[in-house]
Amino acid sequence: MVQRYFRYIFHALPVLSRSFVLRDIEDFVKNASVGLLAAIYALSLQFTAWDDILCVDSGYNKPSSEDLWGISYACVQREMHFPRLSTIQTSLLLLNFDPFDPASAENPSAWALASSTLAIAQSLGLNMNPIGWDLPIWEIRLRRRLWWCVFVEHSWRAVTHGRQSIISYDSWNVTPLGLADFEVNLNPGAGFGVDDVCPDYFMHLSSLTIIANDLCRTFFHSCLVPWLSLSKVSLSLLYQRPLIGTASSLRSVCQQQPLESLIDQARVFRQQLQQWIGALPESLHMPAPAQTHSETDEEPVDTRGSLHISYFTVQILLFRALLRPILDDKLELDHIQPSVAAILDASRGLIRTVTRFIYSLDARHQSAFWPTYTRSCFSYPGQFSFMLCFQHREPHMMINDQKLLGVWRQTLRTRAPSWPLLRFAAIRVDGIFWKNLVNVAAASHNVDTST
Repeated sequence: MVQRYFRYIFHALPVLSRSFVLRDIEDFVKNASVGLLAAIYALSLQFTAWDDILCVDSGYNKPSSEDLWGISYACVQREMHFPRLSTIQTSLLLLNFDPFDPASAENPSAWALASSTLAIAQSLGLNMNPIGWDLPIWEIRLRRRLWWCVFVEHSWRAVTHGRQSIISYDSWNVTPLGLADFEVNLNPGAGFGVDDVCPDYFMHLSSLTIIANDLCRTFFHSCLVPWLSLSKVSLSLLYQRPLIGTASSLRSVCQQQPLESLIDQARVFRQQLQQWIGALPESLHMPAPAQTHSETDEEPVDTRGSLHISYFTVQILLFRALLRPILDDKLELDHIQPSVAAILDASRGLIRTVTRFIYSLDARHQSAFWPTYTRSCFSYPGQFSFMLCFQHREPHMMINDQKLLGVWRQTLRTRAPSWPLLRFAAIRVDGIFWKNLVNVAAASHNVDTST
């Protein structure tokens, strides 16, 4: 099970030291924290089919993942008063356990655990760069990766839970990860293909998280108030308040910036996102949908999808900030109509791109490890598309905007039954139609939707 973790999960959650663990796995299992082992086993259960022994042993009777997570959680609570590195490792793995129905919204426990994990990390000094400390080199590498794991997990929980990140840039000085932070020092006879795990995924995820953090602080800062329901009361503030998963501040609603200022600020982030996607190595590029999977490929899963849905989420955050003044009927924007048209056109193009992305995900992508926060990321495109239905600057495009939402809904409907990760996003879009809110949007602009 430990080897399954390194093979399929380590790329996104590098919370263990391969140099320490793989030099003697049996000794590690014997002496490691019970809670940490339980979390590793629980998170790795879905990959038992790829092991020649475990696929038979667990073919008919798998251990209960909920029981394993219960053991792990109890151990974290006991260690909270005197935490160790294993407490952080266990907490980070626990954050990626979703015990609820895939279609239900997460309760505050995930955000509470993310905040507690950050507090423990700071108490252990993970927020300080350990380079030069009198520690084994493997522990220095581990501490640096653990901090970035905490930063990534906490930041994306803040985005998807509608909370303000409590990580201050003044409170940590750990430099960005490099290839040296993923080096492995093992004896030649260790017997495990450690080179199979590429660090590119997590290094680029970390840099994307910094962009997402900066973007949220720029456009959606201060006290956060999530859009908790799809009630008609919420519709009056739709252009001011963000989609489920993030929230703008009361201050930013009351002191809305002019569109010209937002465009200037957004230009910096668009450039950063273009540089980020342009810097991705070939190994992280998503293949074109027309490409077929070669029968000679040995890798049973494709792990790139979760990185790209995070990238699309940051893009949606950016365009949603630009849409707020455009959806405000009271603002006069005729003097910058070309910019308004460009933003609306780019927003529609983004929705189409994400829809094609979902179409391109096959069984190999679905079988990979997906961080828990990506479940909420999949709900962004649908609600962003719904938000676009309220634009009135281009009435002739209203029907087209509604069709984009319908296509996204159909895309989720055809895939959610076989891929539970999409059920949360699907039910969010279904709720829009169940409440008949699309017709409400059309009626607000006197648009005939009968055609």
